[in-house]
Amino acid sequence: MLPTINGNLAEWTCADYLALQEDYQPYAVGWATAYSKAGKPEDSVFDVQGIETIRPTLFEFCNRNPQASLWDKVKAEFKKHM
Repeated sequence: MLPTINGNLAEWTCADYLALQEDYQPYAVGWATAYSKAGKPEDSVFDVQGIETIRPTLFEFCNRNPQASLWDKVKAEFKKHM
């Protein structure tokens, strides 16, 4: 079972992401890749391999920048790999 996500995930910081249990982190990344900041679906494809590709970069970035926007970083990394 996934944890309850309080508020709009598009407003989460890297610190919020890092606070998740490691096995829940891919779900947060998947949500951020599939939805707009307004919470509207953008893509019907859930790219598991793409999520695993960006996770190490995201983890490193978030550790260095805990107050940065998780959503912005995920979107930027996915654009690099698409």
